[in-house]
Amino acid sequence: AISSLSAVPSPKRSLTKSPIRSRRDDVEQGEDEDDSDKINAWQAGFTVINLFLGLCLLSYPYALSCGTLVSLIPFICICFALCYTGKLIVRCFNTLSADVEHSYPMVGYYSFGNFGYLLVSFGIIAELFGALCTNTIFLWTNLSYLLLPFGLSLDEIILICSLMTLPTCWMLNF
Repeated sequence: AISSLSAVPSPKRSLTKSPIRSRRDDVEQGEDEDDSDKINAWQAGFTVINLFLGLCLLSYPYALSCGTLVSLIPFICICFALCYTGKLIVRCFNTLSADVEHSYPMVGYYSFGNFGYLLVSFGIIAELFGALCTNTIFLWTNLSYLLLPFGLSLDEIILICSLMTLPTCWMLNF
């Protein structure tokens, strides 16, 4: 009997190493490998900080002004919850063996089986799609302030912005 979840990949890892590596790994293994597609801990940290300082950080003052000081209580609770879950994810990654792909879907697979793998994969795709929609709407709104005085309609601005950003989706190594 063929299961409908047979498209879920095997938990065995096709590659031997994670794209993120530490300086300790360099000392233990030597520098024989091709490092062109890997990032070190400094680059990973810079990427995380760069992502955090995006549109979300710009919206905090506005959210605080709308919610007053009472909104700080749920904000602090959410921060503690996210800190705790982040530590849990790190523990899960540390318990994975070396021959297993170190990815979020694989943590879901080892936690909840095929359902966990599909749930985490869907969550990642939904998050990326939501971020794409948020940034696109942000772009449309800002450009509408600039281009509406020139006689362009909102539909034309949306079309122009979408066509201008479409080639960035075709970049494979960005």
